[in-house]
Amino acid sequence: MGSTSLRLPPPNAFLGNPFLITGATSGLGSATAVHFVNLGAKSVIITGRSFAKGGQARASIEAETGTIGKCIVKVMELDMSTFESVKVIADKVTKDLKEIDFVCLNAGTISTEHKVGKEGYETMIEIGVLATSFLALLFLPWMREVGRGNSHLGIVVFRGIDISNWLKKNVLAYWSMKENWKGGQGGYALSKLLQQYAVNEIAKLALGINGSPSVVVNSICPGMVKSDLGREYNTGVAMSIIINLWMGLACKTTEGGARTVPDLPCLIVLNCVPGYARASSKDR
Repeated sequence: MGSTSLRLPPPNAFLGNPFLITGATSGLGSATAVHFVNLGAKSVIITGRSFAKGGQARASIEAETGTIGKCIVKVMELDMSTFESVKVIADKVTKDLKEIDFVCLNAGTISTEHKVGKEGYETMIEIGVLATSFLALLFLPWMREVGRGNSHLGIVVFRGIDISNWLKKNVLAYWSMKENWKGGQGGYALSKLLQQYAVNEIAKLALGINGSPSVVVNSICPGMVKSDLGREYNTGVAMSIIINLWMGLACKTTEGGARTVPDLPCLIVLNCVPGYARASSKDR
């Protein structure tokens, strides 16, 4: 799976457009920021757990895109492991930013052992589902107001899982219990499935009184991407060799996976301009 599986929009496709990406200090998020900057974005806000980590990511993105000193990439602090941090950044963003075209909620985590987060839920559910959905809900009214009719909310999910027996109540509490934990890969896939269900409901809330979306809400599935998301699995030399071999054979590069993200807002921002045709599923 190479980086050419999906064609990028034309040069300057996002000229003058502002973007915000969570979880953009490495991997898919960082590669997505690079694409947006290269496509002419007016500004790209990235979030990191600390300003230091965000600053390192900004320096890397600017160096790769040749935009050092142009102040296109901006950093905001966001710790997705606490709802308070989510509320703080939402308050700041909705107060200070007067325009936005695309928000990509990409933050997530995968763990090799069962962990309960600061808010009392299993960490992958807490960060990938609850904190992400909370941020989306806080952003939605603001995006409706300042989005100039073109705002787009994209949430990264994973669609490679289905569960035949589903609980009717206490779903989050049940899957947060250690005895019900399905391991790192299973737990990650479960969190992304739950996130997809959340996206479905958030999209309904984005509909206007005429039934048309006031904010376009989509899930984004880049497929399997080679990144450091599964760094906890890298426990030694042998495991490192196995992981790198598997990723090299089965996964896209982060650059290739990140091409999925600008494919979506381009349809709205550009309104399918001549010279750009979105790739069909057969091309992906």
